[in-house]
Amino acid sequence: MYSLNKLTTVSVRNTKLICVKFSPDGSQFVTGGEDKLVTLWDTASGQQIKNFKGHKDDVQSVIFSKDGKMIISGDRGGNIIVWDSQKGNKLQEIKLSDDINQMSINGNHLAVAVNSKKINVIDLMSQPTKITGLEGHKNDIKAVTFTRDGSLLVTGSDDKSIMLWDLSKGKMTKELKGHADDILSVALSSNGKLLASGSDDKRVLIWDLETSAIKKTLLHSNKVVRVAFIEGDKTLLSAEGNGDKKCRIRFWDVESGSSIFSERGDCSLTDIDLNPDENLIAVAAKNVSIYKRIPAVSQEIEPDPNGPLEFTEVVQVPNAKATELFPLAHEWFVNTFVSANNVLQMIDKENGILIGKGSISYEPNTFMSSSLLRGWIQFTAKVIVKDGRYKFVFTDFRHSGSPAVFTGLGRPILSNAIIYGLLTNSESPPDGILYRKSVWEHMKEVASISANEMADSLRTQMNKPSKNKTDW
Repeated sequence: MYSLNKLTTVSVRNTKLICVKFSPDGSQFVTGGEDKLVTLWDTASGQQIKNFKGHKDDVQSVIFSKDGKMIISGDRGGNIIVWDSQKGNKLQEIKLSDDINQMSINGNHLAVAVNSKKINVIDLMSQPTKITGLEGHKNDIKAVTFTRDGSLLVTGSDDKSIMLWDLSKGKMTKELKGHADDILSVALSSNGKLLASGSDDKRVLIWDLETSAIKKTLLHSNKVVRVAFIEGDKTLLSAEGNGDKKCRIRFWDVESGSSIFSERGDCSLTDIDLNPDENLIAVAAKNVSIYKRIPAVSQEIEPDPNGPLEFTEVVQVPNAKATELFPLAHEWFVNTFVSANNVLQMIDKENGILIGKGSISYEPNTFMSSSLLRGWIQFTAKVIVKDGRYKFVFTDFRHSGSPAVFTGLGRPILSNAIIYGLLTNSESPPDGILYRKSVWEHMKEVASISANEMADSLRTQMNKPSKNKTDW
């Protein structure tokens, strides 16, 4: 588990900040936005250091050189400006013909993703400036990153594909396909073995680059604007944006694909960045907020790989009495279990226990021959309150059967119910289930997202002042 503590928020009056990057030592960060300015800030104080003026369009991407001596910014009009980060003067201006979406730097080479089918690689030290165009994508390029050694470049496009490029040869070496919509972000693990990609299709895919196989699929509720690896290849950070509501910043365990923690975010989110120590996260969402990431010490036992799917945690609520927490938990059940398929089964005030049975709808985006599975997953929710803390347990996630719909002879035909039964930590469905593993994985992903959303809403509820402290 993690927690995020907001340290500071910086803003520019009457403008939206679009992009953010930390300096190589983390002591400063730079922003760009709709005011056409590039602004340098002090990380510790949140105070503005200086503005860089020169762009004529919205600044879409900002980045530091590896030594921190230069700031590079790109705007919607295709203009790139290289600045002296200390003096604030222009060192170089480069004009491209397309809107700039994202940039990545390795040494003297700057890779620029633009609204074009061609990725631009710029040699910043060449005179005159040398720009190499790499062609292969069939639509606009939205995401770009270098491998750590700079030998390969990774790009993601609106054509739903990811491409790996050998810069020494100027050729595409590998193409990855698996997303169903535009790709908005790509990130590499520190060892270069894993690639994460975020998309408009509300998914994150984690790829094994040695085999080109999809290792994990992480399901979101909104478009995934940014992804980043933390702690080598152990943890993944993903951020939702451009949604209608309930956008979140999420942390995932890469090996298991399970959600570790999520925090409610602003749906206007456009960019995130981590400082070198990975303990600070900068989030651009109209304003830019700096959060401190605090890993929590886990006391939980390693889950049985074949045991039932279960989500549980003990949450501290300092100075709160059980008699204050119980009515808050009761209210949470009443507000959360609102449909005919949800039932509050037990209210034990004396022992501080509430138990309910709920259901989650799912509809995997996958076909089995001519059939499509959809249906409901039942689960049990248990909340126990004590003085200064409460424990939740979401368990017994169970698929009890859904008809497969066959579209034969121009009309739907219902087959017999397909039953997956109890959802477990196993990567494969129970023996005897002949249907797609992807449906099993989808149901577990839906259960994980729903459990984390319930945990977040319960946490918010339990931190409210008690309406009636004597109601026990």
